[in-house]
Amino acid sequence: MSYPFTFSKFVPNNNMKTKLTLLFIIVFFAACHKDPGPIDNSPTPNPSGNYTHGVFVMNEGNFQWGNASVSFIHLNDFSIENNVYEAVNQQTLGDVAQSMTIHANKAYLVVNNSHTIVIVNLSDFKTITKISGFNSPRYMLVVNDAKAYVSDLYQNAIYVVNLESNTIQKTVVASGWTERMLMLNGRAFITNMDNANVLVMDTTTDAIVDSISTVKEPNSFVIDYLDRLWVLCSGGANHEQIPALMCINPSTLQVVAQYNFNAGDYPTELCINKEGTELFYLNSGVYRMSTSASTLPTMPLIAQSGKVFYRMGVHPQNNDVFVTDAVDYLQDGWVMQFDSNGNALHSWKAGRIPGYICFYP
Repeated sequence: MSYPFTFSKFVPNNNMKTKLTLLFIIVFFAACHKDPGPIDNSPTPNPSGNYTHGVFVMNEGNFQWGNASVSFIHLNDFSIENNVYEAVNQQTLGDVAQSMTIHANKAYLVVNNSHTIVIVNLSDFKTITKISGFNSPRYMLVVNDAKAYVSDLYQNAIYVVNLESNTIQKTVVASGWTERMLMLNGRAFITNMDNANVLVMDTTTDAIVDSISTVKEPNSFVIDYLDRLWVLCSGGANHEQIPALMCINPSTLQVVAQYNFNAGDYPTELCINKEGTELFYLNSGVYRMSTSASTLPTMPLIAQSGKVFYRMGVHPQNNDVFVTDAVDYLQDGWVMQFDSNGNALHSWKAGRIPGYICFYP
């Protein structure tokens, strides 16, 4: 059974009725399961120190349990190393591993409820330093070698981070919860979940210069081979609106096509193949759709079949689809690999609530 929300969103905030309602739902469902006990967090005895040609998995861990971890899948021999960060650094990563960004031989690990970004050296995964001072960081977008943006759940702002000093340089006011970010034509596009729009930021001045109205909760987006922006909107955690997939011209900022889902659907995790011609997303199962299609697909490419599909990524070199299974959110989850036609290839047992997938070819 899957639930229409992301566990890592939730940090108490008495001013946000909707998020408190969802937090209650989480507690309710967690109470319906018997906790299987402490997860086996013992690190890989001998970390390889070789983290190329593979897949990083950010295992979120349980909110306020401090059991976030990182797994690495070696695609040369299809082995997996769990608890990589703990094994190398002899300390735990923190609370809720949200996302990961690779830049200049470094990995930036965004740890949501620990309010930090942990920077590690990719050659050995040893900690270089940490950037602190965030409220509830979500994702990081590298603008250039000297600057990055970080989105946040509760800050009502975008952080501008100096990558040379590894400090927060300033914040840019952005009302509501900011989430995914990408660069296109010298501008940063940022999903604004609460206010149902995509913000447009000038990366030279760090000013928000425009916005694009969307359906509620634009949770993920991609760029296709025509440089069009595809935005996937869930419609809201309480199904306030009909979910939709929207295609936007980034030059005019106009919606050129909109595909509506069924009421009660909760689509997430929009991805695209390396050619920029096929979209993939989660809606219980995994769906595939051509960017030239006139309607949404009606049958999943990969059926959920009793699993809890949680996060997804499409490999940038061969288009293999990687999907995580959160099981019951209380025990170790799984990562599954399929080819682009939905044929099962491999599966690995990872950490608790395996989430964000980061490819390192």
